Amino acid sequence: MSQKLKNGVRSAGALVAFVAIGLALMLALGPVLQPKSNTAEAGMINASSNAFTGEAPDTIDAVFIGDSETYTSLSPMEMWKTHGLATYNCSTSGQTLPYCSTFLDRVLKTQHPKVVFLEANALFRRFSYEKVVARAVNDAFPALEHHDRWKQLTWEDFVIDSNHTWTDSLKGFKMRFVHKAPNQAKIAENEALHPLKTNIPARNLAILESMNERCKEHGAQLVVVATPSIINWNEERQATMEKVSAETGIPFLNMNDGEHKVDIDWNCESYDGGDHVNYAGALKVSEMMADVLVNQYGLQDHRGDAAYDSFANALPEYEALVEKKQPTALD
Repeated sequence: MSQKLKNGVRSAGALVAFVAIGLALMLALGPVLQPKSNTAEAGMINASSNAFTGEAPDTIDAVFIGDSETYTSLSPMEMWKTHGLATYNCSTSGQTLPYCSTFLDRVLKTQHPKVVFLEANALFRRFSYEKVVARAVNDAFPALEHHDRWKQLTWEDFVIDSNHTWTDSLKGFKMRFVHKAPNQAKIAENEALHPLKTNIPARNLAILESMNERCKEHGAQLVVVATPSIINWNEERQATMEKVSAETGIPFLNMNDGEHKVDIDWNCESYDGGDHVNYAGALKVSEMMADVLVNQYGLQDHRGDAAYDSFANALPEYEALVEKKQPTALD
């Protein structure tokens, strides 16, 4: 073997050893850097959206995964109050499909929902392959996602396991009580300058199909839902989703048109001029969703069942926040 080849082998070996040591360190540091509880104060990212980890196993019958369209439209506690349904809203601002996929995996670790709803808006949102890789790496090595926590580490982080006991009284819902009527001229101008993407990229479809397979493996039905919006929805997106639904067999629930249309008064039931609904609009959307969950998917009324005390105990706090018209802080 020539000296040059020997040097190359040594360099390759050193690189492999370096990478192996790095991976071992990340695996070892993962449990240390992970928050020891599931609160924002402990360092949990998107704490309220992840607070389903504090719920008792197998007590959530339906989950909603998506972006701000979802967390402002669907109130699990309202559905509990009116129908006794145990649901959770696992949505975050601008949530991309890779993060949607992560939330699905997290939910399926402790819950066996009958139905998983994915917000259609996320299917049209673009993201790079680098985002996919970054999300996969963060999922595999939690130390990377929580690397900033090294500043807060105490001796307890090295000896105590994570214990997720906090539950969110709104179950991931975000309330807004102000109202703002749409400015049709500005909406038209913005649409002309920044037209909505109406096709779904191949990589998005691949993640959708992967999520569908995982739902099937866990006995859940994946459903794509389009919550009401006059800014983020149009006939072209509807046609695209109907085609995708027909091709994949994944049901599509459209709340903007047709049988399940929710009649939103956009002059007083939106907080930002037609993109997201406010609390009054969310009541209507949640009522329609509850009707679908009961009549199409057979979800049961769990009021009076001690296993669902987390929901029963959260109701007074939810009602108090509504009474005070207290908007939900974003995490």
